[in-house]
Amino acid sequence: MSNKFTYFDFICYFIPGAILIWSFILFTKSIGILAYLTTFNTFTDTLGFIIIAFVLGHFIQYKSKQIIEPKIKRKYWNEAFVSEQFMIKNNKFCDEIDRLKFLKMAMERFKYSQEELKKLDSNTEEARKLSHSIYRKAYSLINNAEINERATTANVYYNFFRGLSATCFCSALLFLVQSVIKILENWGACSWGFIKEDLLIPFLLMIFFFYLTSCFIDRARQRGELHVEQTFNSMYIYYLGGIKYGKQS
Repeated sequence: MSNKFTYFDFICYFIPGAILIWSFILFTKSIGILAYLTTFNTFTDTLGFIIIAFVLGHFIQYKSKQIIEPKIKRKYWNEAFVSEQFMIKNNKFCDEIDRLKFLKMAMERFKYSQEELKKLDSNTEEARKLSHSIYRKAYSLINNAEINERATTANVYYNFFRGLSATCFCSALLFLVQSVIKILENWGACSWGFIKEDLLIPFLLMIFFFYLTSCFIDRARQRGELHVEQTFNSMYIYYLGGIKYGKQS
């Protein structure tokens, strides 16, 4: 097992963590407590930033899986993962022509019986489990055959956008709190100068990050669907003999 810092680590952990830290720095600076959180040593502060961003990124992914993923499933995926519906008849993720081809592949390659696959004609809990089981076998096979690049890349970006949506939501909340604090501090003495200097930027950043939250949720949805589609497409082409071991154009 490799212990190297990977592309996945950078994309899915460090970037979301770094963005949230940046938002937190702006927040603490605006309320005058940033000086208490820095050592004033460039090397130490930089090292601390990197470590905290990476650790925070893990926490963001953990919470996004708990909070953001159920929202995606509820809004777009009928309360289930795409892989749990992809092989079910009349689903919105896979054309029937392709589904029948994948069923044939599942029967011949993974030794499912016609009786078992018949369960996929109706959208039941058992059918969803069966659909996901076929997906898991297909994904394992393309990983073992080293033809998983497209499916894995889509999955990496699903995790990335899911984490970014949580990051942007938290950042928006920070700027919302910052705006409220500034309003309360200047209650009764609001002026256009105050709005321009102290309120306009955090208010615009709040709106911007709330907007990004919805954008990244939709991007996560797209990549999640693409991951399952690429898994089955790669598996099917490999099944037909169109992809050699370890190669995917």
